[in-house]
Amino acid sequence: MMGVDLYIEVSSKRIKPGKASFCYVLEYISPAGNTYTKSEIGCIEASGNRLVLSAVIRALGHLKPGCGVVIHTDLRYLESALMLGWMQEWKTDGWTRSDGKEIKNRDLWEQIEQQTKIHNLQVKYTCKSPYTAWMQNEMKKTDLEIGQYKEIKGQ
Repeated sequence: MMGVDLYIEVSSKRIKPGKASFCYVLEYISPAGNTYTKSEIGCIEASGNRLVLSAVIRALGHLKPGCGVVIHTDLRYLESALMLGWMQEWKTDGWTRSDGKEIKNRDLWEQIEQQTKIHNLQVKYTCKSPYTAWMQNEMKKTDLEIGQYKEIKGQ
């Protein structure tokens, strides 16, 4: 199984949706020790949680099936959903919370749940990654409109 690290940064952590960007780096280190990366910035109208979930889905879409993926994020919500089994509980309960209300971002959670059938996903809570400063700088200097995505090189 190919091991891949996914690092995510977002330009906003707000609760209310607004124009914001995400950036991710997919990193693979070959058995020979060579590092390969793929990076992208996206701009969408979203809350902070939706930004992170969208980045995960977009990044995983670039991988061949069967990868072991460690997602590095500062979003505890994602960590708890995948690592503590919340997502499976939501699915079992018809994508509702314990109070009976539908979970927010259900459409994205359903897509992530499908990805768990394709890849072995793990989440590691990380405040700062080796790519944090670079990703934040790239988001600041890139002026994308909502719905635009741009592959970036250089890290």
